[in-house]
Amino acid sequence: MEIVNNAYVTVSAAFYESGGVIMGTQRIPNNHLMEYWQDGNRNQTIAALIKPKKTYYLKDALYVGRICTHFGHFLMEALPRLCDAIDDKFQIIGTLTEGFLPVGIKPARKEDIEWFIKTITNKRFYKIDNQIYQVDRLYIPKLPLVLSQSCSEPWRMSAMIEKIVRQARLENPHIINNINTLYLKRNDEVVINTNPDIQSSNPDAPVSEQIAKVSYAKKLVGKSGSNTHISMFAKNDCYTEWIQRGDFQQTDRNQLICDLVKTFNTFN
Repeated sequence: MEIVNNAYVTVSAAFYESGGVIMGTQRIPNNHLMEYWQDGNRNQTIAALIKPKKTYYLKDALYVGRICTHFGHFLMEALPRLCDAIDDKFQIIGTLTEGFLPVGIKPARKEDIEWFIKTITNKRFYKIDNQIYQVDRLYIPKLPLVLSQSCSEPWRMSAMIEKIVRQARLENPHIINNINTLYLKRNDEVVINTNPDIQSSNPDAPVSEQIAKVSYAKKLVGKSGSNTHISMFAKNDCYTEWIQRGDFQQTDRNQLICDLVKTFNTFN
């Protein structure tokens, strides 16, 4: 984790006092495979951003950046930024955004994203809108995984995932540990199921309910995509079987990352 003294934080990124962008604070890395997602990194100069806005002050904070509300991208981009937030010594600073979503993509419910933040940390979440924050000591987390690219430290997600699963089960006591196979249904998918051993998830259910079911499942199946990324909340010995989409640079590679993360889960 990097510590930057006297940093400035905006909705786009975090900046050194000199005005340079702090590496790793953009929405996604500049070397991302898909140029489309670089739209989130445009126009990042502190001089252009800071002049018209009011500046607020914080003594110290953990930078979690842009918390995107596309569900799959939240799990792959934003949640990894929060893995150090379970340490209650940190205040959290970031912003919620729907930004730069493909046409036709429906964002996740704001209350579901806020549920994650509240579950992970009891500290105050400072939401950046149009203002600038000046932070005496800004903690910049090193990402344990990078969207569509790699997963260098999957074990760093484990403590956060266990905390999320514990809360999800607590809020859904009606869900018990007897799920043999769970089909992770997409919002636009019609599933005809005559097998009593296979349950279908409800993508419109509260996210805590979806996570509780996944955490109890012995096997997960479905069409690879944002809905199946929730496999990172499964037990380490949960078997997964996905219908691949043939998009290894993005969808299928990201699913492999999620399945790798789950192998380090130790909850029962």
